[in-house]
Amino acid sequence: MQTNIVQLFQPKGAEPMWKPLYNLGAKANYGDFFDWQELSRAIGFDVMQGRTNIYLANKRLLKDYNKVFLSVRGEGYKIGKPSEQLTHAGERKRRAVRQLNWGRLESEYVDISQLSSEERLRATHMLNHFNSGLSVMRKRNIASIQKTKESLNEQKRIGEQIDTMMAELGKLKMEIR
Repeated sequence: MQTNIVQLFQPKGAEPMWKPLYNLGAKANYGDFFDWQELSRAIGFDVMQGRTNIYLANKRLLKDYNKVFLSVRGEGYKIGKPSEQLTHAGERKRRAVRQLNWGRLESEYVDISQLSSEERLRATHMLNHFNSGLSVMRKRNIASIQKTKESLNEQKRIGEQIDTMMAELGKLKMEIR
């Protein structure tokens, strides 16, 4: 029996199955598209049967090349442009917040009269965990908004300085090329 267990978890080749996808993404340009067949050929496995290899390749691509495979629904994946990557990250954050809010709501409105004392304790811990996660996200949002405001104010100040210099140069009848 032990040998069967070991055989089930034997590697499928000399390199991890995600590695060819990683190599494909590393060589690709932003916006390059790969259909399902191309991705499946790269790893010798139907990626429609499981996308784990794409997710594993994505983690490495992000860290090593600042690139990510983004799903093109029903067609395949593409290497997302930086602006698309940022949009996608924002969508993930919004989904995460919604999931946390639903989890908090579900754990908050549990009929505790139907729970054992252990389950009640677990429900309390779970609710605290959800509230803590949401609180951390709110604090990060506030800090991010403040940094954005400061950056915009700095850009505005620099723009005003440029306008002042341009006006002074105009008085001197100098032309900037």
